[in-house]
Amino acid sequence: MWQASVTYLHVSEYLLPEPIQVARIFVGEFRDVILPASVDTAAAIVAGLLFGLAFSFGAAILVDLYRPLRNFAEPILIGSQIMPKVALTPIILIWFGFGIGAKITMAAIVCFYPVYAGITEGIREIDQEIEIQASILGVSKLYFLIMVRLPLAMPAIAAGVRSASLLAVIGVIVTEFLASEGGVGYMVVERWGRSDTAGAFAGVVAVFIIGAIIFYATSAIMTYTVRALRLNVVRV
Repeated sequence: MWQASVTYLHVSEYLLPEPIQVARIFVGEFRDVILPASVDTAAAIVAGLLFGLAFSFGAAILVDLYRPLRNFAEPILIGSQIMPKVALTPIILIWFGFGIGAKITMAAIVCFYPVYAGITEGIREIDQEIEIQASILGVSKLYFLIMVRLPLAMPAIAAGVRSASLLAVIGVIVTEFLASEGGVGYMVVERWGRSDTAGAFAGVVAVFIIGAIIFYATSAIMTYTVRALRLNVVRV
């Protein structure tokens, strides 16, 4: 359909280059341009996702162990989701500059809430009878949370992590679009600025591949983790 649109509808090459032209640029520039840019972007995505997960788990554990903190923090966290994350870009750039730090920070910010919501909703759905019985047996709240409630909540957590993996890609690419010194997003903007539409499309293809790899890798890790932790809960 792409090729037919170019051939039979006589769409301008500037607006829609031929697929073969995009493929030629992708293959020809893969080693020297696209691969280094992709590694830069993928590293920022993975690092941002990991930082986002760490902060999400830490915050969720704190608000679960200290209930008054939940009543104070959750309205703020929910309200923060109303603000477009792109609006934070100028502040992030002032704090972290135009390097990889800004991209990691943006990815961590956009990843935070989906994972946090998955954790809190998942652990609240655990049967209260189990928690009461554990309390009677003298099991500490922290031990019960880590060894029982979090593993049982892993399906909801895994869904949040999968969503976060996609949001991390968006966060990094948007930051590279707006202000960056490298990465695939920067490559796309730079090629469009030179009216090299085929090169920009090659960058978009690279973004698609990076996003697919990170999403499916994250899904595979989450699937394995859910099964392993549920088996561990059964043993406990």
